[in-house]
Amino acid sequence: MSVIVALISTLDGIVASDGRMFGSARLESGRVVTPAQVESETFDKTFVLAGGRLVGAFAGLMQFSGKTVAEHAAEAADELATKESNLDIFVRHLAAEISTRLEGVDRNEVIPAYRKLDMLLVGGAHFTRADMRIVSLSFLPQDDRIVTETNTVWADRRNQYFVHGEDRARAAAVMTLNSNRAPNRDAPFLKKLSLRAVQAGIAASGVNPHGTERACGGQTYWRHT
Repeated sequence: MSVIVALISTLDGIVASDGRMFGSARLESGRVVTPAQVESETFDKTFVLAGGRLVGAFAGLMQFSGKTVAEHAAEAADELATKESNLDIFVRHLAAEISTRLEGVDRNEVIPAYRKLDMLLVGGAHFTRADMRIVSLSFLPQDDRIVTETNTVWADRRNQYFVHGEDRARAAAVMTLNSNRAPNRDAPFLKKLSLRAVQAGIAASGVNPHGTERACGGQTYWRHT
């Protein structure tokens, strides 16, 4: 469980996240026998791809097959970034690779129903600082397959955002971003606003459905293009 935020202007882009990560719960017949415990308060859910030309954040599944989601994304992106300078095509190939990896996870590690993953990517349309956009990728389990949903937000006269995470945390983060009336578009302001949204999400988050602690918490993290 997490709260992640992507925020862009025509000048810059930011991603931010909370730092809480839970261990696995033990279930029997669908009932929690051993609740999930907080495993880390300093788990950075943000990452950098393509030599710093893209930044991202993830929520949902945190790690699988011996690597974090950030490590899987970096591996999948390394080869693509040297061949492709179009963000749309890059994202399409990246989504296909992550889907394949999720479908290949050992059932004893993560059953298909718990392979849900949300990812936010921020960068320029051609890996420059021009034509900034946010791409949201949602990887959704459907039987033994992974279905991918993609949404793109373009920079406009107003700052634009996208939020994923635990329902209450997401609602609070969205409320914080919607209430902003400041015209600022520079990176320091975007950082301040995105972290404020994450902190609001942490404060409002509900309890982990398989544990007893708030779904979101810990240290806050950010990256900018």
